[in-house]
Amino acid sequence: MKRLVILNLLFLFISKSLFSQEIVDTIIRLPEFYKGYGVIFSENYIPPVNMDDIIGRYTPSISEIRIAEEVLCENFNNLFMTNPQYINFTPINNVKRHFKHWNRQYLAYIEKNGDKIIWIQLLNFSNKREEREGFTDWKKEFIFGFGDFYEENTRIHGVNLTKKILFF
Repeated sequence: MKRLVILNLLFLFISKSLFSQEIVDTIIRLPEFYKGYGVIFSENYIPPVNMDDIIGRYTPSISEIRIAEEVLCENFNNLFMTNPQYINFTPINNVKRHFKHWNRQYLAYIEKNGDKIIWIQLLNFSNKREEREGFTDWKKEFIFGFGDFYEENTRIHGVNLTKKILFF
């Protein structure tokens, strides 16, 4: 009987290991772009937004994340200055320095036309107390929120890696 129980437990352990969908999100540091941390959500992560118009999700490489960060830094001011909704936008002298204390979340997918897209969610971690209250589980969940705190402390931008374009 003892042998049967052990075999059943072993079978359950092996089947769970083989057949469970494991979501592995990677925590990274890119000191050339920011002082904090970033999390790359794997292709297995199911985001809290509807993504119907895509071929599928994928896990971006570190080199793709670096390219996306470069596109963000180089095109941030131009994106706002050319958008009529942001008439009163004041350009940021040094985009990289401005966002150095903002942690990142990266979520990637491939559009139907084959373009690779990475969403960069910027989370303001300069105020430790507010960060603990507003960004719990930021390493596990792609953050969405409404209200003053989220409007002031989050920014989300898409980067088309194929065309090297930044968008809202």
